[in-house]
Amino acid sequence: MALTDVILDREGEEVAIAFLVEHITEYADLAGLERLPELYAPKLASDAGARTVFDAALAVVGHLRSCQPDHQCEHCGFVARQLHWQCPSCKHWGSIKPIQPEPIGKRAHASPTTTLAEPHW
Repeated sequence: MALTDVILDREGEEVAIAFLVEHITEYADLAGLERLPELYAPKLASDAGARTVFDAALAVVGHLRSCQPDHQCEHCGFVARQLHWQCPSCKHWGSIKPIQPEPIGKRAHASPTTTLAEPHW
């Protein structure tokens, strides 16, 4: 999201929106999807119906993002919303890393029982 802010400052709103749309088309990134409406909202100011739908979708994305873990242990798969220097599950030091967004096509053939506890490396 920091790169989006740099693009916004240097190249403007349209380029930043295009960058985010391309990013979330390639990666399942709720943070990017949550940021996009912030940039796009001024374009909907004149259409109250579209704005209502947009706000409802944004509320759902915000809720999902608040439930999504941000970090995962590379050793045992433990997930957390915050960084732990030592994994509370397996007790390994320095094994918890930020979770990177998955490419959209990666889970196209995954089983429905796939969970977040699986390591993302």
